[in-house]
Amino acid sequence: MFPTVVQVLKVVEKDDKDWRNRDQASNLLVYFQSFDFVFYLHLMLTTLAATNTLSLSLQRKDQDIVNAIGCVRSTRHHLISLRRDEWGKLLDEVNEFCAMHDIGTLQMEDTYIDPQQPRKKSGITNKHHYEVDCFNEVIDWLVQELDSRFNETTSELLVCSAAFNPRDSFADFDVDNLMRLAKLYPDDFSFDDLRELRHQLCLYIANVREDGRFSNLNT
Repeated sequence: MFPTVVQVLKVVEKDDKDWRNRDQASNLLVYFQSFDFVFYLHLMLTTLAATNTLSLSLQRKDQDIVNAIGCVRSTRHHLISLRRDEWGKLLDEVNEFCAMHDIGTLQMEDTYIDPQQPRKKSGITNKHHYEVDCFNEVIDWLVQELDSRFNETTSELLVCSAAFNPRDSFADFDVDNLMRLAKLYPDDFSFDDLRELRHQLCLYIANVREDGRFSNLNT
């Protein structure tokens, strides 16, 4: 696909009647054939691949909440593993792509030159910029987003709430999880309420499983 995109841009740069389109195509050609672009392209592909299963899982209407939370945790661990172990692999893939398409590569120990401020000394190496400021920072942001949206309290609440799922004759019903859920609301359940609640929940699940009206519920 990449050669096709480059070829289309070359056609636009040469033949388009609007000078603004020609100018834009020319600028894109320069950037698309740079190490910087190739690096960000592969970083994007890597992070999308790492989070794709979770993304698809959360979009499923029939997704089991407990399994979804498990997927969140495994994705988080995978991202941390990527950060720790996969920098070298990503850099190799970037360099291989550049060699395949005649794009110049960078020496990682050379001083980084900011394309926006080429005359200003950055004081850092290419390796520091691409590994620390780009690769690590993007993965850290993704992990922080997962931690923010699925923190311990939220995950606990979702897992406990899954016990209400009526699918397969309330197969996910779990008295202990529902008791944990009730304890998250101390203003609503006193000590005596909690003691009585366990018996009420056991009676409830026995009743609904015997009632044919609940046998075919899915949601």
